[in-house]
Amino acid sequence: MKNILITGGCGNVGGSLARRLVQNENYHVTIVDNLETGDISKLPNNLHKNWIFFQADCNNFGDLE
Repeated sequence: MKNILITGGCGNVGGSLARRLVQNENYHVTIVDNLETGDISKLPNNLHKNWIFFQADCNNFGDLE
């Protein structure tokens, strides 16, 4: 299984990429977004179990710990 990290995963581009990648069951997708400009509705649906979402700011090391 390949692990993939998407930052900004609740934006237009990141959300589209995440929804596409989770269709491949060989990928485990980790999505990170601070939701400042993104929207949680852009996350993949719950039919796919190979992804996880973290609300965090990638510019803040404390959030990523």
